[in-house]
Amino acid sequence: MTVMAIIYLTFVVEELDVPFQLSITPSTLQIVGHCDGIICLRNNIIDVLCNPAIKELKVLPESCVLYDLPPRAEDEDDYTAPRSFTVSMGFGLDSIAKEYKIVRLVETISGICTPHPTRAEVYTRGANSWRELENVDIGCDVRWAPSCVLHFKGICYWWASDPTDKELVLIFDTSDELFHQIPVPDCFQFYNDVRYRSLAVLKDSIVLLTYEVGDEVPKTFDIWMMDESTGVKGSWIKYLTFGPVEGIINPLVFWNSEGFLMVSNESRVVSYNIGTRKFHRFPIQGVEGALYLQAVNYVNSVISIKGDCKHENAR
Repeated sequence: MTVMAIIYLTFVVEELDVPFQLSITPSTLQIVGHCDGIICLRNNIIDVLCNPAIKELKVLPESCVLYDLPPRAEDEDDYTAPRSFTVSMGFGLDSIAKEYKIVRLVETISGICTPHPTRAEVYTRGANSWRELENVDIGCDVRWAPSCVLHFKGICYWWASDPTDKELVLIFDTSDELFHQIPVPDCFQFYNDVRYRSLAVLKDSIVLLTYEVGDEVPKTFDIWMMDESTGVKGSWIKYLTFGPVEGIINPLVFWNSEGFLMVSNESRVVSYNIGTRKFHRFPIQGVEGALYLQAVNYVNSVISIKGDCKHENAR
């Protein structure tokens, strides 16, 4: 795993060894989220919390929902028996309880393709255990991709769609542990497979991005910013359009108000300045291609993942 630290105007690249106990490939390693210097990682087998600054890593206990399957019918074989899988996860800080939490959405299918109600569970660092949330009805299908999930100010966000394929944003408040749906601008309903979607944070606000599909196609980015002045969740304003930008496959993260980390056609990490329209290329390349590159705005801290809440942040 490679960490790129951006310190003022100096770009420093350093290697970070994350000592997973099980062998994995880059394509199965995912960043669930990050908060206060703690990163949550998962692969197809285990979930972990790690703090790279103090070199702590903690393997999380087994899910209480994922392996809790309905009884197997007599006429079901190994291919049609009930099986569960993680739809998506989120990680963040409950600012009221001062507790770090992970939420997991689990779907179960039996027979050929018979779905069961979506279930959800929450892990808290203090208890070091999972517990199932009761009466969960998210009423939508969540997209599981790095660009479609983020945490910001105690809220986990996922790009999703309802049973009629109408697009929306699903949120989970880590304090009251409730799910809510937020509508997106009407224009997103007409993009279909012509433009990709993405969630990001820009200027301390949630933003929605769209851009053209296709690796070799120049990208024009439309940015919609959540308008919190109205006090209504799901109110958006068209903030900015920039481009076309050539040689880009997909965006990663804004690291300041004009700097935008992206993945180039060569599967390399580049920074694009929206104001000057100039690139800065980094010596970082995806091991297995552009789709497996992920990025977060990381801030060092000495918060222990073992329960010590004292911390001191430094960029």
